[in-house]
Amino acid sequence: MVWTALGRVVRRMVLPAPMVKTGMFFLASDGPAVVSVLARLGACQIERSPTELKDYLTPYFPDEFREGYHRLRSHYEWLAQRWQLSGEAPLDLATAAVPTAASMRQLADALEALVGRVDAVAERRKQLETRRLELEHFDDSVRALADLGLDVQALTALRFLHLRFGMVPVANLDRLRTSAQLGDDVVLELGTRHDRAHVMVVGTGGITADLDGLLTKAHFEPLGPAAAELSGNTDTVRTEIAEEQAALAVKLGQVQSEEQQLQHDHGALVRDAAGVLARAAVFAECDGVMEGRAPVAFLSGWVVRERLADLEGALRRDVPGPVALVHEPATAAGSPPSEVAVPRMLRPAASLIALYGSPGYDEINPALVIAITTPLFFGMMFGDAGYGLVLLVAAVATRRRLGQWRPVAVSCSLASFLFGLLYGSVFGVEHWIPALWLRPVEEPFRLLEMALWGGVAFILTTFVLKAATLLRQDRGREALMGLQGGAGAVFYLGAVLASRGLYLQQGVSWAATSLVLGGLAVAAAHAALEIRAHGRSMLTDLASEYFHLLLSLLTNTLSFLRLAAFALSHAAVSAALFLVMETIPPTPVGWVFRLTFLLVASAVMLGLHILVVAIQTIRLQFYEGLTRYYRGDGRPYRPLRFPATTA
Repeated sequence: MVWTALGRVVRRMVLPAPMVKTGMFFLASDGPAVVSVLARLGACQIERSPTELKDYLTPYFPDEFREGYHRLRSHYEWLAQRWQLSGEAPLDLATAAVPTAASMRQLADALEALVGRVDAVAERRKQLETRRLELEHFDDSVRALADLGLDVQALTALRFLHLRFGMVPVANLDRLRTSAQLGDDVVLELGTRHDRAHVMVVGTGGITADLDGLLTKAHFEPLGPAAAELSGNTDTVRTEIAEEQAALAVKLGQVQSEEQQLQHDHGALVRDAAGVLARAAVFAECDGVMEGRAPVAFLSGWVVRERLADLEGALRRDVPGPVALVHEPATAAGSPPSEVAVPRMLRPAASLIALYGSPGYDEINPALVIAITTPLFFGMMFGDAGYGLVLLVAAVATRRRLGQWRPVAVSCSLASFLFGLLYGSVFGVEHWIPALWLRPVEEPFRLLEMALWGGVAFILTTFVLKAATLLRQDRGREALMGLQGGAGAVFYLGAVLASRGLYLQQGVSWAATSLVLGGLAVAAAHAALEIRAHGRSMLTDLASEYFHLLLSLLTNTLSFLRLAAFALSHAAVSAALFLVMETIPPTPVGWVFRLTFLLVASAVMLGLHILVVAIQTIRLQFYEGLTRYYRGDGRPYRPLRFPATTA
């Protein structure tokens, strides 16, 4: 029982769940109820109807629902942005249902009235803010005039002069001053506030059209009839401005309190709208996909085969009218999406695979293989008990920031610590503790040999995964006899054993020879069958494929020497660090420099090793692994589902 359950779990992690293409015929009035069932169960990925039904079906989505949904969403988004609403409320997925068009219309009417009230308050606040800014700028101008000691009444009494007070952008001031001088006008700067300059335009005669055009181009903003507002002395004017500013502050406070009260009284209504929109969004996704002929509607999608019975029972129980289901096997219904049960521990590996591509429906999900081999590669290249322990503590301390990558950080740190014990290496020092396996600097050739054997084992695993994928694609002969499947694995193992015998000057054994010749013979027989089935044009394709495969086997195997090379480089760099530190004189000041140098150099070395080793680990997984057995051209399974929360 235990082994059966374990095998079932592993199978769900490795193989995509079997899919069935399902079509559902139901009364159009029951559309929201049908979609509610689908979204509660999360059991169907909706797609367009099959091509053979296009001539019989037309788009069939209720206009009143579409209109109510978009109207409600526009009002809600305006209020949510205005009030900066944040936070999420949970949805009861067991009872969640698509809202009716009438309920959305009623809620949209209420929000529309609320938007009108909030907009009126916002408009009043905007007007008050505009007047407040005008008073601030005007107060600056009056203060500047007072500092200049100008008698504005006397100036305005001169009929041959004209005066205009206002503001222009600071960037336009010099150009305005130069252009005004051409018309015998003077632009006096009274001061600046933020990016606006307060100016007084003085000239002879009346205001000409040329001057008006010039001021318009300079984005001149007049401050009102200055002569009337400055009819008294500047102290009196500033007092009046201060009084009006105080009155404006009171009004602004009242307006702000009014809007806060609106938010307090009607915030629950807006939050209810968020929940309604979250439940309505799943039905809105069917717009453009739901088709039919009155009064019958049709939806088509992919359903996981083991959930089909639950879906049929829920439709019979929760939908008022009849629902007719038709099924089509996945093999005859195009390209199904892939659903793989990925445990939390394997999600980082799945995210890494997603960078390469999603697994196809007829492929093996390599997340388990990557989750196992990634720490092994990382630990072998960066085996150090001291640094590994530091990384492990850092990974635990920053587990919240790491998020889904926490299992990768912890497993790689632990692997680095364990390989450090195997190497007898602590912070690059290899004589503090005994090595449980070997010391890289003392036995480099043995380490290189083990790296190569690790690469051989990994490449043989890729042959197995490729053969399993071919079997899922009903290409059994190629899986067993092809050079990328069983025959290729036999040939590769024989070639490795033969190469080892030649390197050790022991000759090529009969076992190695038999494996090489047997693999080649089976692959040749498969090639002959392929040429017979597809013609001589297949000969060129097979020759190119076999040449590329044989060359890649050599380069991929040698590429695993980096597992040993980076372990040796870590030991060498650590030794160099201590040699440099020994050159610092052992005086009191020198010991301070030694300690500082050791800490800084160790931190830099740790960062560089993590970066380099992580890149090399990903490279081995992608180029020596995934490219050999994985296409990554699939589609992830995204069923129609109510969200767990509403924003």
